[in-house]
Amino acid sequence: MALVGLYACFGSTVMMHYTGYMKAAGLFFLIVPFLWETLRPATRWVAWAFLMAVDIYFAVYLYQDRIAPIGVDYDRYLQRSKVTEKAPIACLKSFDARIRLVGMEDLDKRTLIKLPGDIRASIFHVEVTDTGAEPFRSTSAVGSVHISYHWLSEDGKTVVKDGIRTSLPDSIPPGGSKQVPVVVEYPAEPGHYILRLTPVQEGCAWFYNANPTSKLDIDYVVH
Repeated sequence: MALVGLYACFGSTVMMHYTGYMKAAGLFFLIVPFLWETLRPATRWVAWAFLMAVDIYFAVYLYQDRIAPIGVDYDRYLQRSKVTEKAPIACLKSFDARIRLVGMEDLDKRTLIKLPGDIRASIFHVEVTDTGAEPFRSTSAVGSVHISYHWLSEDGKTVVKDGIRTSLPDSIPPGGSKQVPVVVEYPAEPGHYILRLTPVQEGCAWFYNANPTSKLDIDYVVH
């Protein structure tokens, strides 16, 4: 109850970031010695066990949320460091593409016990074919072509509107194909979903909105 009371003393600006909770916990530990003196010797072991459990929980949380994710080389998949072109690209005249699933691998950012809020992800390796008359290119400006996704419910409602963008490792010429590893994070709630993989030209259009055949829908159960 004391920790909850300390949380209530902080405003939304402080608590919007995880460090706000750590500040409250820091104040809590500051008053622990004074609380310790109010306990009878026979019951102090209970307080000691509680404090040890809190310490272990915070240690695991910080490792999994702040240290373990750093070890995941996302750029290896997102390819953003390989994008050197900075010139804007005009919107394509047609959004024609074919997406084919080649394989997938799990990418879990957590390596210890699961905690609330854990985010799991997978790499969906897809083959992207340019079936139009213009090349697909990734750039750091407007008009860049990325591979991304939506998550849809079984009845077709959008659950995740804007998925992670994965850059193209190289330009894809008309008629050409490239394999692209697409980083996909799962929805927070377990259930039966539809994963829609599709290219998107930033500032212009999602390909499948302009051409319904330029997408790949995968039935997927998130556990």
